[in-house]
Amino acid sequence: MTRLTDISHGAFGLALALALLVGGGAMLGEGATRATLERFAEAAAFGERPADANEVARLKADLGALPDGALLGASAYAHILAAERTTGAAAVTELDAARAKLIAQAQATPANPYLWAQLASVELALSARPERAATLLRRSFETGPNAVAAWPARVALGFRIWPAASTNLRAAVLAEAARMWRKTGDRNWRRPEMRRELVRIALAEGMTDVVAQAVAQTPADLAAWTNLVVEEIGPA
Repeated sequence: MTRLTDISHGAFGLALALALLVGGGAMLGEGATRATLERFAEAAAFGERPADANEVARLKADLGALPDGALLGASAYAHILAAERTTGAAAVTELDAARAKLIAQAQATPANPYLWAQLASVELALSARPERAATLLRRSFETGPNAVAAWPARVALGFRIWPAASTNLRAAVLAEAARMWRKTGDRNWRRPEMRRELVRIALAEGMTDVVAQAVAQTPADLAAWTNLVVEEIGPA
């Protein structure tokens, strides 16, 4: 099974995944901490619950004024984590629950591009109908074209459903891949690592030639892309 948590964090860790669940962290209340939300999601994923009412109150105090949509997203992520730790009917049950939570979250916060991308990934895993995932992924682009933290996951999902993607959706995916390649690094975006992640995504989905055309607008870009591809492939 494809790692569905990757749609939340592009394989860069649970903290970023949890940030994505609450719109890149912008919706967190002042009293909230990612560490607390991480404990919430991990505990739910393992079927654990706080031992008593005092613990419940403490968690709520730590989380602060967290919107209902964010809590639904955390609950959905917990089900996705649980699905990745099991197989067969049990995994399907967890993914069904995650889909229900994400749909409820979409009703609460419909302008959240991260939830639409995650819902697209869950839908693809459940239905194996890429055209449905494509519709949801397009919604993610529409609601948040500049949702930087979602770029790696959206590009990966776009490549995965490439045959079912419309011309416009393909163009959006490639444009996002190009932005991944060109974006200047800052404290939240490590350019070398993100370029290497783009290469890994392209290799995993058999899209290296297509992506090369999108990112290599100069000889220097083409050389850098080629070198990274060779490094990732390794010696023959």
